[in-house]
Amino acid sequence: MRSRLVCLVALLTIAPAMASDNSSSSLEVIALLENAGSVPISDTPPPPINIRPRPPSLQVLQAQLAADQALILNETQALYQAQLQLDFWLAQPPDPSGLSDPNVPQWQRAVASTQNTLNTVQAQINRLTAQIAAAR
Repeated sequence: MRSRLVCLVALLTIAPAMASDNSSSSLEVIALLENAGSVPISDTPPPPINIRPRPPSLQVLQAQLAADQALILNETQALYQAQLQLDFWLAQPPDPSGLSDPNVPQWQRAVASTQNTLNTVQAQINRLTAQIAAAR
């Protein structure tokens, strides 16, 4: 009984190891195909696939430009408001307790952030304007 169990365990551990070695079986299959007269369709690799996205239509570019122009108008107004707030807080007398006013850094960050957004949107408008000119 014990010898049967040892044989069964040995068979179960060796058989998967032999079956997982696909390198020799693949070579055997290729050799069998060649012996049977099978040849590869082609020895050259297929040509590369060159997928180019279609550029957006003129109408899409114009719609995006209009949306960006409306956005730049809103951001310009937001920058004006943030700058007014910053100027107001900068004009306030210093706190007698010596504590720094948290409003000044907050509005400085708001002005800088809004200015950055304006620059980004303006760059997008410039790019869209060039694309529209090229599409016409």
